[in-house]
Order: sequence, then C-alpha cells, then structure tokens
Amino acid sequence: MAPAGGVILGMSRSVRDGVVSGYEFLILRTVKGNLVYSAFPSGQTPTDFPAVAVSQTFPRFENPSHDFPKRIEYVNTGPDSIVARVYGEIQLTTPAFEVHYGRTPCPAGHARR
Repeated sequence: MAPAGGVILGMSRSVRDGVVSGYEFLILRTVKGNLVYSAFPSGQTPTDFPAVAVSQTFPRFENPSHDFPKRIEYVNTGPDSIVARVYGEIQLTTPAFEVHYGRTPCPAGHARR
C-alpha cells in the first residue's frame, strides 16, 4: 500500500493447488529515526528487522538474533517489479531463497467502487 500515516503496509499469500500455504503481513515504519521492517508471518510472533542499508532501489534489513531469516533485502527490478532475497545467515552470500513480485491488477468485481 502507499505510505500513509508514517507507515507502509504490505501483505502476501502463497497459494498452491487452490490452498493457502502461507501468508504474511508487513509494516514498514520509522522507529527512533531508523526504518524498521516488521514481519507477521502466517500467524507467528512478529519480528522486527531494522534497516542496515537503504537507497531508492535497495533496502536491506537484518536481525542477527532471529532464527530465520536473519537478513531480508529487496532489489527494484523494474517500474512494477521487485525481488526479495531472504538469507539464513548474515555471512552467507547466497540467499536461502528469492521471491519475484510484480504488480497484479485486481480481478473484475473486486475493484473499489
């Protein structure tokens, strides 16, 4: 969602064979002058990841004390697309996995009236 009230809200869901296999709610906000990514994955306890690097096209968030993930970064790959890279250990140079996101139009009948 677009920034409003000092926060950016996001959400995602993974669907396999018509069944939700996972979901996540996200909040980006400033805490004591630092950007913080708060993740609420599939009903688990929320975890904060403070920003350690921020530019217009590349934010990196880390929480070395968290079990998994320890680092999350986003790379802008186009006007309507980004790649999320998720790392298990901060020292690793290869992400545990990547997720490619693109803007998706709202299906007919679900648009705001």
